[in-house]
Amino acid sequence: MYFSLSERLERLAARVTGPMSFRFILQPTAAVILGIKDGLMDAKAGTPPFVFDLPYLYQPAKDVDKGIGIFGRYGIADSASNPVMRFYSAGAGGKGIVPIRPNDTFGIGGYYINISNPSLTVLGKTLSLLGDEKGIETYYSFALTKWCILTPDIQFIDPAQKKMVNGVSVSNIGSSTVLGLRLQLIF
Repeated sequence: MYFSLSERLERLAARVTGPMSFRFILQPTAAVILGIKDGLMDAKAGTPPFVFDLPYLYQPAKDVDKGIGIFGRYGIADSASNPVMRFYSAGAGGKGIVPIRPNDTFGIGGYYINISNPSLTVLGKTLSLLGDEKGIETYYSFALTKWCILTPDIQFIDPAQKKMVNGVSVSNIGSSTVLGLRLQLIF
């Protein structure tokens, strides 16, 4: 079943009573409070707020902004309120490892989303349209100058939506490979 964005927003607004009502107040309030608290801590420490900082496992020299690090995240939700039950991501990245390219950065990461797999009944047949999603991405950023950065990237995605209903027919949805290229100009 497909709903337009306006229909989804109308349905969401109609459900502000009941078990979701507390979440509509609590989640944004908690995000604002924690964001301000972390921002103040960053400001006192003299670091920019909300910067993703790789903890370097390897550095060619102490106190330089070059090295290789890892990252990871994990999230969990109640399957009664969210179809995404668990989220995992991990990867590695680095900066300035190639001696003749000191400002280049690179990274590789993957993710896995565990979905509770809601089903849909069409013409007396029950379909499981969603499954778990997983993907991997890698990139290399070429610092052509200090103000011009070119980043090719490739992603392999096995999507959560496994089947598509089109009228009375059902078709499978396969994996995707996405190629990207970004040019960043810093003024």
